[in-house]
Amino acid sequence: MEFSDELECGDEGLLSPPHTHQRTILHLDADCFYAQVEMVRQPELRDKPLGIKQKNLVVTCNYVARSQGVKKCMWLKEAMEVLPELVLVDGSDLTHYRRFSTQISGVAQSLTHRVERLGLDENFIDVTDLVDEYMNATGSSDIEGHVFGDKEPVSMDLVDPCGCGCRERLVAGSLVAMQLREQILKETGITVCAARSIPGIGSTTFSVLKDLGISTVQELQDVPLKLLRTKFDSETCSRLKEVSNGIDETSVKKSGKAQSVGLEDAFTKVNSVAEVKVKYQILLERLLKLLREDGRVPVSIRVSVRKFDLAKRFGHRETRQTSISSSLFPDGVNNVGENTRSSLMKTVMGLFQKMVDTSKDFHLTLVGVAFNKLIERVRKGKDISSFFGKRTKEETTETYKYTTDNECKRLCVPLSPEKSSDGHESIREFEQINMDKLNDKSLLTSEPLDPILELESTDCRRVDNNTEVMSYYHRGGRFMGERRGRGGRGRGASNFYHDRRVDDHGEDVFLVGKPSEYRQDPPIVQPLGVIGCYSVDEDRTFGHDRTLLKFIEPQYLTKEGKTKVNIDLNRGWGKNSPYTAMDEDSSLNLYQWILNNSETLVDSDDTPTRLDVDFICMRRCLTQIMKIPYNVKERWAMQAEYFRGTIYLVRYASPEELEQRKSAPPYMKKISMWGHKFEQIMTGGDPDEGVCANEEFRCVLKVKVDNFSCLLAPEVDGADPELFEEDFKDLSSFITVKCNKEVDTTDAFKVECFRKFKLNQWWAENKLSGIPRVVVGFRTEEGQIYRLENYDTDKLPTLAKGLWEPRVSLNILTSFLAFVKKMIMEAPEAVHRFERQSPIVIRHSIVPSVRGAAEGPIKVLPDWYREQLFSPSDQE
Repeated sequence: MEFSDELECGDEGLLSPPHTHQRTILHLDADCFYAQVEMVRQPELRDKPLGIKQKNLVVTCNYVARSQGVKKCMWLKEAMEVLPELVLVDGSDLTHYRRFSTQISGVAQSLTHRVERLGLDENFIDVTDLVDEYMNATGSSDIEGHVFGDKEPVSMDLVDPCGCGCRERLVAGSLVAMQLREQILKETGITVCAARSIPGIGSTTFSVLKDLGISTVQELQDVPLKLLRTKFDSETCSRLKEVSNGIDETSVKKSGKAQSVGLEDAFTKVNSVAEVKVKYQILLERLLKLLREDGRVPVSIRVSVRKFDLAKRFGHRETRQTSISSSLFPDGVNNVGENTRSSLMKTVMGLFQKMVDTSKDFHLTLVGVAFNKLIERVRKGKDISSFFGKRTKEETTETYKYTTDNECKRLCVPLSPEKSSDGHESIREFEQINMDKLNDKSLLTSEPLDPILELESTDCRRVDNNTEVMSYYHRGGRFMGERRGRGGRGRGASNFYHDRRVDDHGEDVFLVGKPSEYRQDPPIVQPLGVIGCYSVDEDRTFGHDRTLLKFIEPQYLTKEGKTKVNIDLNRGWGKNSPYTAMDEDSSLNLYQWILNNSETLVDSDDTPTRLDVDFICMRRCLTQIMKIPYNVKERWAMQAEYFRGTIYLVRYASPEELEQRKSAPPYMKKISMWGHKFEQIMTGGDPDEGVCANEEFRCVLKVKVDNFSCLLAPEVDGADPELFEEDFKDLSSFITVKCNKEVDTTDAFKVECFRKFKLNQWWAENKLSGIPRVVVGFRTEEGQIYRLENYDTDKLPTLAKGLWEPRVSLNILTSFLAFVKKMIMEAPEAVHRFERQSPIVIRHSIVPSVRGAAEGPIKVLPDWYREQLFSPSDQE
């Protein structure tokens, strides 16, 4: 396999070191899994349009329904309008799906122990040993057959020869896959396929590739990198080239058993203890059934509720947990008696009473119960020391038990250290932590620590209900919260949702974690094009025109590198007009543009009732999110509101913050004005004239961030006159202008700060907007600029020298947007606030909002926008 001859400088690294394709990995995916399970259980449904519903969504459907217009994750009402004959089956109870999933994985595990489960319907299987055995038995030169995985088998003669022997391995692996498919169909009735798409290349990426004329793996292998770079950044281009050539060094990890099993039930309202008890009894019975299937014994039980105050429009979850005695399961979990059920129910209601004051009125919208820290039951005839002994590497799960202080200090942070009554050390329970952090002596300190700033996370563990869990602990060992998410190789970060909270506060929080937790394949960030623009004059008056569109002076533009200049930022100083607008002012101008152009934002020929975007916000909101993993000192707050199917996200400034801005020291205001002055000079303005900081030109564009469509209105500084076109459809001809203090290259700390913070911010801004270049003027403390430097946006990560990674920033962005959407959809009529209060905690709350009030919190959407968007009669 060879790359195109059109490799550019720096691309040779993709070819070295040579890959010998020694591994054979199968990616097994069950077609429309939930629907197939129901068709196996109820054969009469096979030829009917079938949808699986959970709450108000059709989470999946069979191909009969898809052929008639029904799509996955459609709203229930919308699906029934598209296809009234659709047969719906409730998929809230995952019991049958878990059983079939286990059967499928069991068939795979009968071939090899190297099976990695991805949720319920996917598996990665390392069949290298099987292929080696097959090839050694038959001889590689004697292997004949076809490559399977598409509608028609591909003859081996059509597979390009490769010196490493992967041609024969591909055919042998395909034969193994075919046999595996047949065995799974025979034992479960479920049809599976060796996935026809490359993991990590979803529908969004494929549509972009298709626009480039690429629809096959061979075409992706042959396409010049230069063409790919017109649509993707350098990192994504490299990844696409590697995966198209079968290069993925990720090992297949044997999936261990889940460390907890739990169920939740969400509803509109429950306000009586009797109703709560019935809910918990139903959940507990279902949970005991799952426990029987698992076979292990729980050590603790966790109970959760979600309270909602209808008057204040405020809701939050609370969780309590306690240990349970192993004597409740004397015969294991296969035969749980009434006494055990009664005792468990008493424990559940006791925890509930600690969270809810039942002597007062209450309103719940969710209850949940879970068994935690599942362990294998000690069987008769075995020495008890084997139960507490250290397990082998392949048998190791998340929870360990040790008896000596030395082992504790070397491997774990204690969760519940205890001494027995006679002074001897008793068995302790520990939670494994990331081993690369154990050099930090502060992990073992006994000093009291801040419960927010001193969180420490365990390794991520997979749960068998298509979920991964990251638990967070205080460095002293106290449990603080969990971050749950859909896991899996090649999945976008928006599949993660963060709905656990720091239990001291009982509120939903977004737990950031470490950058290393966001190093999975990055989501695609794709500007979909400019759909409009507008100007804002010195009086902050909105203008639906291009009057403030500016062009960069040609003498300041070089392809790349440094340019010597002599610019005085203090000229015309007494004539300057300072910036007087507030954050919400920029959003109001965008809302005005939307009202004037709403017809360009709807995807329907009928009477429009909603905009065809998921999020509407200013670019600054998203760049602040992208900087979270690296800018740990930055604190901010945002507010969000749901209206007509779209989430509106804005910056929120507290009265204290507004006062701080007004009282900012003169030098800080001067630095801000120097930035505006630099932009004025770069775009051909008279240096002796004053600069008006209120003026701005903004372009409105749609951006696809993984599965979310966002409408942004970034301010653009100027365009390259040689590249600019009057009917520009993107911002590829525009340039970002920045003024930055000269960096002392002899000070390693200052150089590192510049690379880590400034380059990350500039990259994030341009990445979202699709602007390819940034010109930076480096100034002295007196406001003199002697050099300009041109940077390519896609090369900024390289200049950062590993201090930050694009994929981390992009993954946390999509992860946070998923969290925002989840929180808002639980209370769509409320105003939501998200506050970054510490490096790793972003707290969510619902704030009071009185429509039309002169005072109170800043509203996300003004009344005039709500009244004028589409027709009043269509308002939700």
